[in-house]
Amino acid sequence: MATVQRRELKHGYSYRVIWREPDGTLQQRTYKNDEDKAKDLKRFLDANGNSLKIAEQAKLRSMSSAPTVREAVEYHLDNLGGEVEPGTLHTYRGMLKIYFTKTSIGETPVDVLTASQVRTWFDELERAPKTKKNVHALLSASLRTELRRDHPRITTNVAEGVRAPKSVKRTREPVFLTREEIQLVIDSMPEESYKRMVDLKVYTGLRFGEITALRPEHIRFTRGRYFIDVREAWKRHAGKDVGTPLGAPKTNKGTRSVSIGKKAAERFTPWLEGIADGDLIFTVPSTRGQITSSYFSRIVWKPAMDGLMSKEGGKKPRLHARPLPHDLRHTHASMLIEAGNDLPTIQDRLGHESITTTIGTYGHLRFDADASAADSLE
Repeated sequence: MATVQRRELKHGYSYRVIWREPDGTLQQRTYKNDEDKAKDLKRFLDANGNSLKIAEQAKLRSMSSAPTVREAVEYHLDNLGGEVEPGTLHTYRGMLKIYFTKTSIGETPVDVLTASQVRTWFDELERAPKTKKNVHALLSASLRTELRRDHPRITTNVAEGVRAPKSVKRTREPVFLTREEIQLVIDSMPEESYKRMVDLKVYTGLRFGEITALRPEHIRFTRGRYFIDVREAWKRHAGKDVGTPLGAPKTNKGTRSVSIGKKAAERFTPWLEGIADGDLIFTVPSTRGQITSSYFSRIVWKPAMDGLMSKEGGKKPRLHARPLPHDLRHTHASMLIEAGNDLPTIQDRLGHESITTTIGTYGHLRFDADASAADSLE
């Protein structure tokens, strides 16, 4: 606990507040002829773990009647209306609970929040870069909503200008499987429906939410080959009360037609026999229900990969690295590049909204293009 020492001066008294910070350092602050301020500081230090930084924030909060950051985020989410899909709103409310409820920044009134506080909070947030970016975006959007209110309590959005470093190393590098490894993965699937789904996914590059939403009417035969018309995808789960709705693909360019290679089509099209229009092509065999990403990852994919990566009995893993289901899409792109396809073609096939995404993810695989560029200078 903090202590207050009174010392007599020639003209009055001085009041020295002494405390030890949580890191062990001894601190003090002296007030001349102002016992109330000294006692006020002691009270805030005692209530906030002897941390001057936290105590000062608590004092500012006690002096403000403005809504807290948490309340500002709640107001923003409550007034989004139909601007976002239910699943996305569910995710935002999860962020509210994790990052802004009973946290230092969340309980700070918006009118005393500073850009320095936001920067410190952002830098100390131990999350993946994409997560940090999304949480910061929610804070910034909430402050913009506060600015648009009839009687805003702030005059500027102090979260604007806070950015993550431009060059952030990926937390996990994509796994690009060889053709031999692709077959091992397909063969490791426990049911024929999963084998056919993995096979089609790796040879079309469809997202998981797209391939599990396919119905027979999405497959057409034109000009001597089969195409998949990607028109629907499962959206992010929005909670038991909302369900998992079908909607348009992830991006505008996600609505596309993807041709199936002739050999892949020979393996896939017999699977369509007996599936009625309107029914899902790929389902959980035991229930005939939707294959969710969480179910597939835990119940199907993980055990299969455990077997392929096993080192029991001195065996070597049968794959060079442990893949995730999404790595089937990465592998598809790498095979396209290996076959000499340009990045704009790959962008269209994968449904990337921006070529920047395609270049940023797969541009480093264009060894031949880099070599040709170098040779062109000689």
